[in-house]
Formats: sequence, structure tokens, C-alpha cells
Amino acid sequence: MSAFPTALSIMVSFLSAVTLLGTPSEIYIYGTMYCYQGISWMIASIVTALVFAPKFREMKFISVYEGGMKAVIWTDVLQAIVIAVGLLAVAIQGLIILGGFKRTFSIASRGGRIEFDSISFDPRTRHTIWSLLIGGSINLLATYGFNQAQVQRYMSIRSTHGTKQALYINAVGSAFVVFFSALIGVIIYAYYADCDPYTRKEIEDIDQILPYFVMEVLSDKKGLPGVFLACIFSGSLSTISSGLNSLSAVIIEDIYKGLLNRQLTDERQEGPIMGVFVLGFLFPRANRRGGLVGFFASLLFLLWIFLGAQITKKQMKNVGLPLSIANCSDTTNTNWTITTTIMSTSLKRDPLIDLYSISYMWYTSIAVGTVVLVGNIVSYLTHPLQPHEIDPKLIIPVSDVCCCFLPERWREWLRCGVDYEIYHKRQNNNNEVEMTTTHTDGTNHTNSSAQILNTNSKKLIRSNTVSPVPIVFSPSVPSTVNEAHENSSAN
Repeated sequence: MSAFPTALSIMVSFLSAVTLLGTPSEIYIYGTMYCYQGISWMIASIVTALVFAPKFREMKFISVYEGGMKAVIWTDVLQAIVIAVGLLAVAIQGLIILGGFKRTFSIASRGGRIEFDSISFDPRTRHTIWSLLIGGSINLLATYGFNQAQVQRYMSIRSTHGTKQALYINAVGSAFVVFFSALIGVIIYAYYADCDPYTRKEIEDIDQILPYFVMEVLSDKKGLPGVFLACIFSGSLSTISSGLNSLSAVIIEDIYKGLLNRQLTDERQEGPIMGVFVLGFLFPRANRRGGLVGFFASLLFLLWIFLGAQITKKQMKNVGLPLSIANCSDTTNTNWTITTTIMSTSLKRDPLIDLYSISYMWYTSIAVGTVVLVGNIVSYLTHPLQPHEIDPKLIIPVSDVCCCFLPERWREWLRCGVDYEIYHKRQNNNNEVEMTTTHTDGTNHTNSSAQILNTNSKKLIRSNTVSPVPIVFSPSVPSTVNEAHENSSAN
């Protein structure tokens, strides 16, 4: 696949109907701080393009990432066009009714919706610059860098250069969708600034505000409500198609080939969470026990926070901005009273309410940090991998990528004794082994990756090397390598 259609597919894969409906609602209630999330999409895409995507391609996975995506990608391209048209129709018509950008933003500013300077370091604050740029970037990095449906797309591109191009295009496109959805949220607030339908109970949930606005503003424009409906369905279907394609591949590989021991194709895939990938990629001494214990510790800790937040929701303060119904046309001789109930300090307060009140933007950061912390502790308590046991192919050399300004002595310490020169020599040998043949149909084909990887695995067995976190990855080195190491260690 080429870069541009794949970029659009990457963009809409997790651009669900929840995103299209939820972003305007978020702006309507909490203001424009959420716009920083658009920058987070760009940061996550760029980091993936520069760090993780090249590593996945370099590892030459035998995986479902290499096939089965063409139809899904082109379907996503059409859905991306429908989504763009739907958003444009809503925004343009709203601006026409309100009298342009200046008046729209003037009304939103008076209502306190235009805000970009929340720099609080309190992790309980729903949206701050730090939670959106740092926490939001890590949230999205987990999606772009390690989610099967996304990796499956950019691994289907012919070259690493094309993969980077697709992710760069996606960075711009995703940011555009976030900013445009935020603009629609500002437009909706300006339209209902003095007559809020949520306060008047005309809608039961705030996420219904966008469809309500569309039916009120676009109902007399033939075809436009249908365009909006198609936009929402496209957002849903783009996510569903990604999941179904990934699910079918996993069923074939993990059940048909794995459990039933049937051979169908040379494809295989596993989808561990970001924290375990980070532990394996960036910490060479981490072992499989550390990865496993860290994974479950992170899962349980985050589940505890989430359930606690749901149970103690009524004890948390409402940070939504005020809404008004002062100028509703049907409120003559009617008094509306909006009250805020302040909880008495005598009521029993959960002692962990501050923990449960942490902004949802930090959840992924907490999960990754827990995996890394617990994983490293367990690894060092249960025989960390030695330098000669580590395959440099499975490690991202942080000391050389991010700390090149440090003295060589410090960078050598950060490498944990891993000899990357052997890895580079092996890469050169693999490049010589990999031969390209041109068939009569003009299509270039490389000799079987499995043959090259089997050759590599034999070399690894002789050199007694293993993956730093074997449970985490599905690299080109078969599991028999790890078994060989364990047997040799036992002997």
C-alpha cells in the first residue's frame, strides 16, 4: 500500500463516533483546553514514526501486519472523506447562522469557554497543559505505537520511508479533526449560550448536543442531516472494520494455527500493552518474569483506580463550566433555579478520593510507569538478563537515540553492556542474504522472510542469545530460541 491512503486509514481507525460526538460535548461543558489533544496526536504520531515503527519493520515480523489490509484501508479512505464532508457541513452552516468567527468566539469567550492557560500541576484537574500534552501523548502513543489495528496498517506499506510519511500525514490529519471538532463545540456553545437544552432537559445526555444542534440547524437543508448521519456511521464503521480485520487475523493465527496446529499462512501476531513493550524495548536487563508480573500489577492497579473512581463519583466535585437558560423563548413567567450542593464535611469521605480523582488523561502513564517499575524490580530480583543473553535487535538504544549529547562513558553505562556492533554486522549480513527477484508481472518479491529468520534463529541458538522479554514480543526469532537458552542454562 502507498502512504497517503494508509495515512487516512490510520487516522480514522480510532476516530470513532464517540470521538465525533464527544469532542464537541467536551468543549461545550469544559472549554477549549481539550484542543491541546490535537498536539498530542501529532506528538504520538511523530514519536511512533521516528522510534517504534522503524524498529518493528527492522525486526521483520512474521505477522498479520503484512497482509489482509487493502480492502479495509480503501474503505477507510472513503469513510474519511465522508467524515470530513460531514464536519465541514455542520461547521459552515453554524458559522453562517452565528455571523462568522468573530462573533462566535466573542460569545464563547464571554461564557468562559475559550481557555488555553491551565497549567495546574494537580493531577486531579481534568485538563491541563501537562495532562494533555504528556498524558495525552502517552495515551495516543499506546494506540499508534503498539495497537494491533494501527501497527497492522503501517506495516503494510512497502518501505520504512513510506511508513514514516503515512504517520506524518496522519499527524496533520488527526490534529485537523480534533481542532475542527473543537470548533464545532465552540459553535454549538455560542448558539445555545443563553438557552441550554441540557439544563432544560430537552436532551438526556450531554453527548446528544451535537445531533440536537444538527437537527435544529440543518433540518431545513435537504440532504445535510443525512450527510451528518453518514459522518457518524463512518466514524463507527472505521473502528469496527479495524477490529474485525484484526480479530479475524488473530483467530486464524492463534486458534487455527496455534491451538489446532494447522498451517495456513506465514503470519503471526500478539498484541501486548504499551508498558510491556516499553519495558522490553528500553530496559535490556528486564526478563520475562518482570514483564509478566509488571503487566498484571499494572492491570490490577489501574482497575482499582478506575473502579474506585466509579464508586466514589458522587464525592468528586463537578468542574463543568456554567450553563445558562436566561434567554429561552419559552421561559416567560418561569423561574429556573440552578443550585450547587456542597457536601458536608461530616459525611464520610473516602480516604483515597484524591487517588480516584486523578484525571483520566494520566491513566496510561500510570499503567506504563507501573509496568516499568515493577517489571524492573522483579527482573533484578529474579536474575536479570546478562549482556551476552540479549539480542540487540530487540532493544532500542536510548543512549544513542535520545542521549547522544552525553559523554561516551555515560552512554556506555546506559547500554547495559549490550554490544550493538554485532547487531549491525548481522543486519548487513541479512541485507546481503535477502535477494529481490522480479517476476513477469512486474511485482517485486523478496525471498521468504521465514527462511531468513530461521537462519537468524540458528545463529542465535549457537550464540546463546534470547529476547529480553520473550513473553512480550512476536519477533522474527522463534520461541525455540528461548527454549534452547533455557535448556543450555539448565545444563
